[in-house]
Amino acid sequence: MQRLKVIRNMELIFNAELKNDTPVFLGGYDTLYYRDGSSEGLRSQSVKGLMRYWMRVYYATQEYNLDEISEKTNNILGGKSKDGKELITSKVKISCYTRDMPSFILPMDIPRINLLKLGKYQLNYAEELESELSLYNRDLDENHKRLVIGSLVTGIILSGIGKMSRRGFGCFSMKIKKDCTGIFKENINGLFESDNLDDKKTSIINIIKETRKCIQPKRNYGNVLPPIHSFSHCKMYIIKVQDRMKAIQDLQEFTVRSLRQRQIRPDNITNQHHAWFLGLPREQRGTGYTGYIYINNNKNKIERRASPMFIAVHNNFAIITIFKSKDWPTQILWKGKNKPQPIDVISAINNAYNVINSELNIYLQNKRYQVVEIDSNQLN
Repeated sequence: MQRLKVIRNMELIFNAELKNDTPVFLGGYDTLYYRDGSSEGLRSQSVKGLMRYWMRVYYATQEYNLDEISEKTNNILGGKSKDGKELITSKVKISCYTRDMPSFILPMDIPRINLLKLGKYQLNYAEELESELSLYNRDLDENHKRLVIGSLVTGIILSGIGKMSRRGFGCFSMKIKKDCTGIFKENINGLFESDNLDDKKTSIINIIKETRKCIQPKRNYGNVLPPIHSFSHCKMYIIKVQDRMKAIQDLQEFTVRSLRQRQIRPDNITNQHHAWFLGLPREQRGTGYTGYIYINNNKNKIERRASPMFIAVHNNFAIITIFKSKDWPTQILWKGKNKPQPIDVISAINNAYNVINSELNIYLQNKRYQVVEIDSNQLN
């Protein structure tokens, strides 16, 4: 599937073949991946968005503040200047040559699929998608080249692309053909080819360590939570997988109270009012969790706060990453049968994070999954 381009005044720094492990929902305005005889394909904008997200995680890991993270990321991938008056041109060019096989949605008893189908257009998706992905750069030093490639590789491992990308869909295997840094190829190829969970753990740790090393640490947060997701405050679970779609169903069911309670009794996430940590809003029939922020002393309801839990399902393994950060609403209200109860978010984060991790461990054991763990100390 070789379709390498020659881009004037730009250097090819990375080339890899991607193949989807789980269905890819890259639909447009009407949720459809395929319409009028053509498909969305794997777009360079989607890849750059993935790369940008995880590059920001790496800067947060090295203890940059939000303004610094935005400035540093925009200087590499393009965006607004520090004063907001100019647009910075990206120093990275992404090329995706895609071959795909669209398919209409199959009956799937999976929570997020059922939710997405409610009141929506009929869904379709990429059942098989292969893409040759190339990165080109202009005027980047060696550390920034490593950061660009490492951010992309990390995103491919820990999350998906498209709709439901934090819930096991849109995940890809990667085979690297060219890596100008000489760092990632062995770890990536070993990660996706090995059947041993400890080998996979070693590869993931190496990739994250090598990527974060290319950013000079800025300051010491101490016990203060990072402003956004950071590898300094996270936990990962690498899970042996036999059936990918069954794994997606099982892992998604952990986030749904009624389905989780089939495996866990008592359910401390529900009983201790920590379900907000799995994403906001979580409301049903006038009860549940609602988040608010205060702007100029005015209370404003937030539309959405995505879950800090990422589920990625690959060919023979899945990986769950749970982050702990302070980018939550100012106030969260829980409403049961009685009057709403406020939750002090800052003081509740540590306990919620610990309970979620503890309950997930029990859930995976009850589901009889083989698991190895990575904690943030191992990523230093």
